[in-house]
Amino acid sequence: MFAGSSGDLWFGFGCADFDLGTLVGMNDLWQFQKSTSHWIWRSGCSENAYDAYHYYGPVGEELEENQPAARYSQAAYMDREDNLWIFGGYGWIDMGSGSWKWLTTGYLNDLWRYSIARNRWTWVSGCYAASPAPAYGTKGVFSLNNFPGGRGGAAMIVDSDGSAWVGYGYGWSSSSMSWLNDFWQWKEGFGWAWHSGSTDAGSSAQYNYGTLDTPSVNNAPPGRTAPAMALDHANNLFLYGGTGYISYPWLVWSNTFGDLWRLNKFLRCSAGQYKASPAENACSTCPAGTSSVVSFTAGISACLCPIGKAGKRGMCTQCPAGTYSDVQGLTACKNCPAGVTGALLE
Repeated sequence: MFAGSSGDLWFGFGCADFDLGTLVGMNDLWQFQKSTSHWIWRSGCSENAYDAYHYYGPVGEELEENQPAARYSQAAYMDREDNLWIFGGYGWIDMGSGSWKWLTTGYLNDLWRYSIARNRWTWVSGCYAASPAPAYGTKGVFSLNNFPGGRGGAAMIVDSDGSAWVGYGYGWSSSSMSWLNDFWQWKEGFGWAWHSGSTDAGSSAQYNYGTLDTPSVNNAPPGRTAPAMALDHANNLFLYGGTGYISYPWLVWSNTFGDLWRLNKFLRCSAGQYKASPAENACSTCPAGTSSVVSFTAGISACLCPIGKAGKRGMCTQCPAGTYSDVQGLTACKNCPAGVTGALLE
């Protein structure tokens, strides 16, 4: 359950018993309106998972007909722009078509964003498949071909730059299905990057506690499901608790954790600077003629072109006659209205 900027509460998905003798997933989304103390059904179906409508439109397109599949044990987060995000969980999806259509279940790796203002879902990333395997790629490197494996009980936050950070849970690694300790970032236009943790799961996942309150690139929390994750105002990410594996000298034991971890990867760069990659612990100066706002964003794309120019990745060009740029950060110049000719400004 999450609270939006208005103070209204948002609640959805999970599982319920429809007199079927077993719990099944749901995909309904509800709003509790604080001003009236009433519930409002905003999205999804009243049917159980076996009948619930779901539709995966083109990736990245916000469509009225979009609807995530029924699921439970998904990760969820409400960002500062009043967008609700969900990732993964154990779900029910249709496969095949026509008379050759069937329902299958498994751990999911799809990432969705719901706009409260427009009451619409966007399928942001991930697979339309049950229990997809991960594609780790190179650690710290974004790729549109990288994906976390399907999982439930993961943790997620979305930072102020719109990047989704997802990790842990119970699901698929590169070799097996168990508790996970891999940690990922999704960035629009760049895809996923695997930043830390192991490509293995359960007792095979490599972890290291290191020295208490001492940062180290070798530290990694053990695999776990249902941990709590939060981002503080100093841009530190905190991870707490959950259930998973921990090794003792003579055995591997399922454990309920009470450990608290801090990740210092959210380095804040000042205006006019950028972080070259998520793994960097220092900021670089933006190219001449560009500037940036205070940001966590990794990549030179944080450096924006000034008014009168447009471009990407720190490379700006003057807008030609007949076009204009009236705001900072445009990637392409706008055409002047009919009958109006823009002057070339230096």
